[in-house]
Amino acid sequence: MTAGRVGGEPGRVGGEPGPVVLEAGGPGAVRIRTATGADRRVIDEICRRTGDAGGDARGSGIDLDELVARYVDPYLELEPALAVVGETAAGEVVGYALGTVDTATFARRWRGGAPADSHAAHVGGGAAAERERWAEELMVPEIAEYPSHLHIDLLPEAQGRGLGRRLIEEVVRRLTAAGSSGVHLGVDPRNAGALTFYPRVGFTEVRRDPEVVVFVRGLTPPRAPTVT
Repeated sequence: MTAGRVGGEPGRVGGEPGPVVLEAGGPGAVRIRTATGADRRVIDEICRRTGDAGGDARGSGIDLDELVARYVDPYLELEPALAVVGETAAGEVVGYALGTVDTATFARRWRGGAPADSHAAHVGGGAAAERERWAEELMVPEIAEYPSHLHIDLLPEAQGRGLGRRLIEEVVRRLTAAGSSGVHLGVDPRNAGALTFYPRVGFTEVRRDPEVVVFVRGLTPPRAPTVT
């Protein structure tokens, strides 16, 4: 769940103000839609159930509150238009993707550098010192060329059915619409499934160390219309 931003107004990325259904119908269908406030509890729970290198973090010794404060809260607050979920026909959310258009801007706002009148000035949970440390860790070298970042989490029963690819492609679509030139993400080296998954959805490994494997994917922003 280690996971990077290029301008774009929070809440309006890609021009998607509300739920967007990409696929629906059939007993096993899963639709992709924009997350709402009502999804926060289940997103938190999925985070906890997948937060140990893709496995269940409950009982692992990992601080579950910190996990959510770091990998869920700031994204839902600062970049709600990039928060998407996969929902079954029965109304069960089984996975999500979160991201940010410009990592540097996101990190600055997260650590409390937002304007005083911004609701996001002290967002994301955790003490100020912890937010400062977490935000600084987002400032990886790759943001120069791939300024956006994202991460996804799926419950085990939702894996291997193409949902991960669909969630990523929807976030990528929104990042591209917002003008991003590229996106990166980080993977725990212990997460063997993720290490084989990301190359299959257009990402290239560019860096590996004992704590993280970094993948990148270039994006092509839409061209501005030609004025004649």
